Amino acid sequence: MFILECTDTVQLCYNARKILILVKEFIKILQWSIPVLLIVLGTWDMFKAVTKGDDQKAVQDATKAFIRRLTSGVIVFLVPFIIRLVLGFVEDNMLSSSNGDVSATSWIGCWNNVDDKNSSYFAGCNNIYQGSSSTS
Repeated sequence: MFILECTDTVQLCYNARKILILVKEFIKILQWSIPVLLIVLGTWDMFKAVTKGDDQKAVQDATKAFIRRLTSGVIVFLVPFIIRLVLGFVEDNMLSSSNGDVSATSWIGCWNNVDDKNSSYFAGCNNIYQGSSSTS
Protein backbone atom coordinates (compact mmCIF):
# COMPACT_ATOMS: atom_id res chain seq x y z
CA MET A 1 0.00 0.00 0.00
CA PHE A 2 1.45 3.34 -1.03
CA ILE A 3 0.32 6.59 0.51
CA LEU A 4 1.67 9.75 -1.07
CA GLU A 5 0.41 12.19 1.51
CA CYS A 6 0.69 12.19 5.26
CA THR A 7 -2.77 12.04 6.78
CA ASP A 8 -3.42 12.60 10.49
CA THR A 9 -3.53 8.87 11.17
CA VAL A 10 -0.30 8.21 9.29
CA GLN A 11 1.34 11.12 11.12
CA LEU A 12 0.25 9.62 14.44
CA CYS A 13 1.67 6.28 13.37
CA TYR A 14 4.92 7.96 12.34
CA ASN A 15 5.24 9.64 15.73
CA ALA A 16 4.52 6.39 17.60
CA ARG A 17 6.91 4.44 15.39
CA LYS A 18 9.51 3.61 18.08
CA ILE A 19 6.89 2.31 20.49
CA LEU A 20 5.21 0.21 17.81
CA ILE A 21 8.54 -1.30 16.78
CA LEU A 22 9.20 -2.26 20.42
CA VAL A 23 5.74 -3.84 20.69
CA LYS A 24 6.32 -5.82 17.50
CA GLU A 25 9.68 -7.07 18.79
CA PHE A 26 8.14 -8.04 22.14
CA ILE A 27 5.41 -10.03 20.37
CA LYS A 28 8.04 -11.71 18.19
CA ILE A 29 10.08 -12.69 21.28
CA LEU A 30 6.97 -14.14 22.95
CA GLN A 31 5.98 -15.89 19.74
CA TRP A 32 9.28 -17.78 19.67
CA SER A 33 10.18 -18.18 23.36
CA ILE A 34 6.90 -19.56 24.72
CA PRO A 35 6.73 -22.54 22.31
CA VAL A 36 10.40 -23.33 22.92
CA LEU A 37 9.86 -23.16 26.68
CA LEU A 38 6.81 -25.43 26.47
CA ILE A 39 8.71 -27.97 24.37
CA VAL A 40 11.68 -27.95 26.76
CA LEU A 41 9.42 -28.43 29.78
CA GLY A 42 7.52 -31.22 28.03
CA THR A 43 10.77 -32.93 27.11
CA TRP A 44 11.95 -32.65 30.72
CA ASP A 45 8.70 -34.22 31.99
CA MET A 46 9.04 -37.05 29.46
CA PHE A 47 12.63 -37.64 30.51
CA LYS A 48 11.65 -37.83 34.19
CA ALA A 49 8.79 -40.24 33.44
CA VAL A 50 10.89 -42.55 31.26
CA THR A 51 13.82 -42.69 33.68
CA LYS A 52 11.53 -43.29 36.64
CA GLY A 53 11.26 -46.99 35.94
CA ASP A 54 8.44 -49.39 35.18
CA ASP A 55 5.59 -46.99 35.89
CA GLN A 56 3.61 -47.08 32.61
CA LYS A 57 0.93 -44.74 33.94
CA ALA A 58 3.53 -42.02 34.58
CA VAL A 59 4.83 -42.39 31.02
CA GLN A 60 1.29 -42.18 29.59
CA ASP A 61 0.50 -39.10 31.69
CA ALA A 62 3.77 -37.45 30.65
CA THR A 63 3.02 -38.25 27.00
CA LYS A 64 -0.43 -36.64 27.25
CA ALA A 65 1.04 -33.58 28.98
CA PHE A 66 3.77 -33.34 26.33
CA ILE A 67 1.22 -33.46 23.51
CA ARG A 68 -0.86 -30.75 25.23
CA ARG A 69 2.23 -28.56 25.63
CA LEU A 70 3.29 -29.17 22.05
CA THR A 71 -0.19 -28.22 20.81
CA SER A 72 -0.19 -25.12 23.00
CA GLY A 73 3.21 -24.13 21.64
CA VAL A 74 2.01 -24.44 18.03
CA ILE A 75 -1.09 -22.37 18.82
CA VAL A 76 0.94 -19.63 20.54
CA PHE A 77 3.30 -19.56 17.57
CA LEU A 78 0.48 -19.29 15.01
CA VAL A 79 -1.83 -16.79 16.77
CA PRO A 80 -0.01 -13.61 15.57
CA PHE A 81 0.07 -14.96 12.01
CA ILE A 82 -3.65 -15.77 12.07
CA ILE A 83 -4.49 -12.33 13.47
CA ARG A 84 -2.44 -10.60 10.75
CA LEU A 85 -4.09 -12.78 8.11
CA VAL A 86 -7.62 -11.95 9.31
CA LEU A 87 -6.84 -8.23 9.64
CA GLY A 88 -5.35 -8.26 6.13
CA PHE A 89 -8.62 -9.67 4.79
CA VAL A 90 -10.56 -7.00 6.71
CA GLU A 91 -8.31 -4.27 5.31
CA ASP A 92 -8.66 -5.55 1.73
CA ASN A 93 -12.44 -5.72 2.12
CA MET A 94 -12.63 -2.21 3.60
CA LEU A 95 -10.41 -0.79 0.84
CA SER A 96 -12.40 -2.40 -1.95
CA SER A 97 -15.69 -1.12 -0.53
CA SER A 98 -14.51 2.43 0.19
CA ASN A 99 -12.94 3.44 -3.14
CA GLY A 100 -9.38 3.34 -1.81
CA ASP A 101 -9.96 5.48 1.28
CA VAL A 102 -7.63 4.02 3.88
CA SER A 103 -8.62 6.23 6.80
CA ALA A 104 -10.76 3.52 8.36
CA THR A 105 -8.03 0.89 8.26
CA SER A 106 -4.78 2.85 8.16
CA TRP A 107 -3.80 1.42 11.55
CA ILE A 108 -3.39 -1.94 9.79
CA GLY A 109 -1.15 -0.31 7.21
CA CYS A 110 0.70 1.40 10.04
CA TRP A 111 1.34 -1.92 11.80
CA ASN A 112 2.50 -3.56 8.58
CA ASN A 113 4.82 -0.72 7.53
CA VAL A 114 6.13 0.61 10.84
CA ASP A 115 9.45 -1.24 10.72
CA ASP A 116 10.01 -1.08 6.95
CA LYS A 117 12.63 1.60 6.31
CA ASN A 118 12.12 1.45 2.53
CA SER A 119 8.35 1.88 2.64
CA SER A 120 6.79 4.97 1.11
CA TYR A 121 3.94 4.68 3.61
CA PHE A 122 5.36 7.58 5.64
CA ALA A 123 6.17 9.79 2.66
CA GLY A 124 5.62 13.43 3.56
CA CYS A 125 5.45 12.86 7.31
CA ASN A 126 7.59 14.85 9.71
CA ASN A 127 8.21 14.19 13.34
CA ILE A 128 6.09 16.73 15.20
CA TYR A 129 8.70 16.92 17.94
CA GLN A 130 11.27 18.37 15.55
CA GLY A 131 9.02 21.34 14.93
CA SER A 132 7.75 22.34 11.52
CA SER A 133 6.93 26.01 12.06
CA SER A 134 9.25 28.72 10.82
CA THR A 135 8.66 31.28 13.57
CA SER A 136 11.73 33.12 14.83
